[in-house]
Amino acid sequence: MDAHYVPDQKEPLMNDEHGYLTNDDPLDTRNLFDRQTLEYTMILIVAICVAFMLGINRTTLRQPAEDFLERQITAEMLEDRIREIRKENYALEQRKEDLLRELNGE
Repeated sequence: MDAHYVPDQKEPLMNDEHGYLTNDDPLDTRNLFDRQTLEYTMILIVAICVAFMLGINRTTLRQPAEDFLERQITAEMLEDRIREIRKENYALEQRKEDLLRELNGE
């Protein structure tokens, strides 16, 4: 007796049409959907993708070059501020060393 043998009475899909779960016969050449429906669906998907890709820059109403310039200016402003803070910090460190020398009596 074969271990994988199942009697026909216990096979739930034995009497189903084509014997497939979704009733999709791979040998049937007819479409399950109308051709126009598939074409319109594909056109809609492509249109949504194109609209999204073209419209992503329009949400801020600026061009990519303007965004790049603004980021560059902001980065330069941050670097300038960091340089100023380092100069202030250096002056404070020097003052601290001077005060420590005076405290120690040098």
